[in-house]
Order: sequence, then C-alpha cells, then structure tokens
Amino acid sequence: MALLGCDAAEGEPGGKPSASYLDTPRALQQGKEPNQRTKEFHTFLPGNEAAKDLTAIFFDVLVQGTDSPLDVQIVTGLDRELRGPDSPDKEKADRLAKTFTAWRTEQFQDHGSVTILNPAIETIAKTTW
Repeated sequence: MALLGCDAAEGEPGGKPSASYLDTPRALQQGKEPNQRTKEFHTFLPGNEAAKDLTAIFFDVLVQGTDSPLDVQIVTGLDRELRGPDSPDKEKADRLAKTFTAWRTEQFQDHGSVTILNPAIETIAKTTW
C-alpha cells in the first residue's frame, strides 16, 4: 500500500489526494526494496507500446499464493477521487489489468485473477487469465 500526498500547499484547504510511483513515499519498511514482481512488471511496461504510459501509475504488485491460480492485487494511484467503478480512470485500470494478464500468460504460462485497486484499496477493475 502506498501513502498519499496532497496537492494543496501546507495549511490550505481543499487539496485532493495525489499519488504516483515516482514521487509518493513507499509503504515499505525502512530500507526495503519493492518486491520482485513489482520490479519485473515495471521493467516490462516501457517496452510495451500500448501500455508504456502506465508505468508510473502503480505502486505494488501483490501476489497471493505460489501456484496457479494466483490472486494478484495491483495498488495504483488511479481514481484519486475514490469513485470506484465509475472512475474516469477505469479505462487505464482496464488496460493495466489486460497488460498484466498478457504479460503473465506470455512470460509465465500461469493463470489467476488480477484486481486493480485505488489508493484506498477499492477495486477499480478485475479480470482473470
């Protein structure tokens, strides 16, 4: 899970939450690195023409289990206004899920489900592969 920032100056009301992979403090213990799956997916995205713009929108890839079917959650900075399934970021969440499932199928030949979450850990999109 990542921490949220705020786009208002200190002491000013009305700021909206903001988050991105590059500028948000990680919710990892001091001195810990992102997990291997997060690093691998971040490495894959820039080479994927249809999805390279999605690299900076997610913080962590969390995988439950070690055998198929896997249960994967991707925590993102999408849906900052916490609208859930009605979010204007739904298209990006769907593309991220589709890209993740294609990557897992191509690279690992496994199967499972992936849930794309907003910073409040609410589901924006979900798919299986």
